[in-house]
Amino acid sequence: MKRRTADYQIINQALEQEIASHIKAVEALRLSEDNFRRAINESSLGVRIVPGVGFDSVFEKDCADRGMKVFLADGSVEKPTQSHELFEFTQKHISIKTNDKLMTIDDWVKSSWPDSQGDLLLQMDIEGSEYEVLLIASDDLLKRFRIIVVEFHALNELWSKPFFKLVSQVFEKLLQTHTCVHNHPNNCSDSVKFEDIELPMVTELTFLRNDRVSSPSFTKISPHPLDTDNTQNKPSLPLPKCWYSGK
Repeated sequence: MKRRTADYQIINQALEQEIASHIKAVEALRLSEDNFRRAINESSLGVRIVPGVGFDSVFEKDCADRGMKVFLADGSVEKPTQSHELFEFTQKHISIKTNDKLMTIDDWVKSSWPDSQGDLLLQMDIEGSEYEVLLIASDDLLKRFRIIVVEFHALNELWSKPFFKLVSQVFEKLLQTHTCVHNHPNNCSDSVKFEDIELPMVTELTFLRNDRVSSPSFTKISPHPLDTDNTQNKPSLPLPKCWYSGK
């Protein structure tokens, strides 16, 4: 009987610790949501770069409904699917040079909002061109982005040394001024695995400028309660634990 009582006490202690840890993690998630929501509400400009704007303009409309001026660029469509008085659309692709059909991100911001120095929000999905665009973006412009949300493609090619070098340079540049605060694998593609490393082929990373980050730590819960699948007719793609366990 004594042994059984001792076993129950051990089990109860373990359960109490697990419950306390869960409550702490949930509270941390709530605080992170509040901080991110405040960061969005205080940004003066929403910027989204995406080819195929015509497929989805929900994010931009949500930003505009908050009173944010939203600039969109896409050379493949005539206009976004949704309209708003705070939308300003440029029918060009964002690229590494500026001409009749292309614009660098620096030239785009300068032409869209000249003489502005306020904080910006960047959301970018340009199907693999994000690496070159971010690499040539000026440091001064990147520092203006309070929040950066980018979908990164072809991560399964990281086993290629030239591609790994390119991607490393991009992340090293971003991490000088920003901290990655969220990782959302896109279940439109699978993941690839090599030994104990598993990589989603496509993932959306959210970065918060370092002056907005305090006491960073690895999350204990994934997916985030607000995460949803990108593609409804495919299996969910959870974030591999090697990305956030802190080990």
